[in-house]
Amino acid sequence: MKRRSIVLGIGGAVIAAIAYVSFALLPREEGIPKLVIYLDQDRCHRCNMLISNMRYAAAIFIKGEKDLRKYDDIGCMLAEYNEEDRDRISAVIVHDYFDGRPLKVEEAWFVVAPRDKLATPMGYGVVAFASYDDAKRLAAQYNGEVMDWKGIINNIEQIINIEKPMKKH
Repeated sequence: MKRRSIVLGIGGAVIAAIAYVSFALLPREEGIPKLVIYLDQDRCHRCNMLISNMRYAAAIFIKGEKDLRKYDDIGCMLAEYNEEDRDRISAVIVHDYFDGRPLKVEEAWFVVAPRDKLATPMGYGVVAFASYDDAKRLAAQYNGEVMDWKGIINNIEQIINIEKPMKKH
């Protein structure tokens, strides 16, 4: 029985290590720390909610700051991005809606959908994809629009203010 407990303990540790490494494998630029999000432990930099689902999570790295700012909703990240001096921003990271893997925003496709159709933690209705085809399918399903990062930036004011999300406590 003792041996079985040890084997199960080692197995659990191996699974935890694999999960940790998979979230930290985003290629990064020099000086930018690896993104590691501890689900149900890390809090959103903007709204202070626990980050509970990788598919909605995002992060920004600001020059001169030690760590990445982490967000529970891409909309929270966009609201802070819009308020920040863009010359200070070194990297912006989102996660694929289907598999949760980290993506640089320049390589992502975004679906912006009405908040009553596509629920996200803070109600912004914005999710990201590595695949344009996946984004197109979800956009059709939720009456949304597909945008690249440039489109998001060009429409950021409308996206974050479509309807002000209610702050959850």
